[in-house]
Amino acid sequence: SSSKPRQCFLSSERKLEVEFETFAPLDITIKAKNVSSTPQIQFQKKMQDIHFQTDTLRVEWSLDNSTFFNGVNVKCQINVSRSENPNYVNETNEVSQVWPSNENVFSWNWTSSFPLPCTSHSVRIRCLIDDPFYSGEKDWSDWSPLHTVNGATEQKMYPTDKVVAVGSNMTFCCSVSEGYSVISVDYGNDEYSLIRLGNNSSGIRVQNLNMSEESGINVICYITGDIIGTVVFVGYPPDTPQNFSCETKNLKQIECTWTTGQPTGLYGDRRTVFTLHERYSGRSYSPCEEETDQCIFICDITQGQNLYEFSLEAVNPLGRSKTSLAFNATHRIHPNAPSKVTIEDLSSTSIVLSWYLDGNFVSLQFLCEIELTKDRKGTEMRQATFFGTEGANYSMVVDSLRPFHQYGLRVRCATVNPFWKWSDWSAQKRHTTLEAAPSKNIDIWLEDSRNSEGQTVTVYWKHLPTAEANGKVINYTVSWRPIGSKLEPQSVDLGATFNRTQIHLDRGDNGDYEISVVAKNSAGSSPSSRITTVQLPSDDAIELAVGAANGINITWQVDVNASCGYLVQWKPSALTRVSAMKWRRFHPHATNSFIRSDQLPVGVRYNISVFACKEQEYQLLKKVIGYSGEL
Repeated sequence: SSSKPRQCFLSSERKLEVEFETFAPLDITIKAKNVSSTPQIQFQKKMQDIHFQTDTLRVEWSLDNSTFFNGVNVKCQINVSRSENPNYVNETNEVSQVWPSNENVFSWNWTSSFPLPCTSHSVRIRCLIDDPFYSGEKDWSDWSPLHTVNGATEQKMYPTDKVVAVGSNMTFCCSVSEGYSVISVDYGNDEYSLIRLGNNSSGIRVQNLNMSEESGINVICYITGDIIGTVVFVGYPPDTPQNFSCETKNLKQIECTWTTGQPTGLYGDRRTVFTLHERYSGRSYSPCEEETDQCIFICDITQGQNLYEFSLEAVNPLGRSKTSLAFNATHRIHPNAPSKVTIEDLSSTSIVLSWYLDGNFVSLQFLCEIELTKDRKGTEMRQATFFGTEGANYSMVVDSLRPFHQYGLRVRCATVNPFWKWSDWSAQKRHTTLEAAPSKNIDIWLEDSRNSEGQTVTVYWKHLPTAEANGKVINYTVSWRPIGSKLEPQSVDLGATFNRTQIHLDRGDNGDYEISVVAKNSAGSSPSSRITTVQLPSDDAIELAVGAANGINITWQVDVNASCGYLVQWKPSALTRVSAMKWRRFHPHATNSFIRSDQLPVGVRYNISVFACKEQEYQLLKKVIGYSGEL
């Protein structure tokens, strides 16, 4: 206070403890005397200063007066030189740091534009106190003595087998022994201008490097009497894995797939390595290396665990990338294709389709789809739902099929709620349904020939198409008896290849007959087809018709009494084979029939007859002599 005399205290330390009365204001003045502001420099390390892999020189040094200057700002100027070259590489580099309070050590890193082993490097430093609260003199210290880190002594080219990114700029150097000199340096097929680094070393600069081949790019140094070289590998850091997806086929294993993305151009020890980590279980895997465009990895499902979170990391010497995926395994089921497909007949129109589905699908609901392939008639889909079990057989009734018809069947399945993916289709199973009795009667026709020697009735029929035969026809039964007779009809059985037969009647028998034809297969008989020899009175007028190149057109007048339609018959006039007889039926409203030229040889005369069908009896309407083309 102002009432007490001033007191002075002398100390060489940075702190002083004194007892004061605190009831009055205090005026405290601190003066520094005989304090040097010029630090003395000492290097802390020797050969450890250099890091050849990163071409980085780490310099550490200490200063004196550390007790007094702890916590103040210090500015240092650092010069780096190549040993045989008097020019400083970094002439004006300055570093400002706070004086460390715990350790009296400063540090600085310097990265060379050329590989450090190419030549020796020397460092010197000077510093000054640069604290705004320091009022003393601020003078640069003297330069420290040079501290030298020696380069490599072997005859070699640097860097060695380095991996760099596409587009990088690089420097290479060639270090030779005493008595040798560098003549030239080639990068790939190109020679570059030399940059002298020292008495025994020279280098080159290469700008904007392109991707290398798998074996890298050769850099060759030609020296007196010898060559030395190195290899550089130029590529890309790993792309983020693309299309990363995981699913399970059976709830026993998880399969993860991804594509590697852009090719890195790096192979062998420099290839991209993928690591898969699952968060909840803590497991890590090294599932794939960059050998193909797509990677597949399979791991076992942990019992009782449905939730999974995978992180996928890709690493190569140029970098790393990462992606992740979280999912519920029961929501990502992509079942295996159904196997062990079997078919059991229930009837001619229904079957039981069974298959096996591998997997632990207890309590899950499945939708299965069956594809029915019909010969030349497309496909049809059927679906059914099931509750899953563990490794079980499933079956489904497939009905509304056609008898004696070959189908191709295959099945696929998927979970529902939620739907993820259909399984692959099972192998197709071919199956022919059982036979059934023919479903339709046969189209029959006859010719009745009467003369003095007797009566001959020729009966014709058309074979049923497969869809109506419902099986393989074994034989045809032709029966006949007089109209109105109560007697058992006479009959004859004919093989499946027959399409006609002749019935010879006695000379004195001029009556009309009822004739029927039935087709039989292993399952039964077709409905009976019936026709009589009765011919209703008709006009025997004959017309002449000449057709065009594509056929001949026959017309007639509508007969209102033609309740069962019309029939057009044609055969060659010079009939030598009864099999040449052909006919076609038409509905009651038809008025014409076009007979194509492929059924009428050019220039051949045909007898064409048109009949009206009235209550299953026939009346001749007209006769036509026709040609498919004029002679």
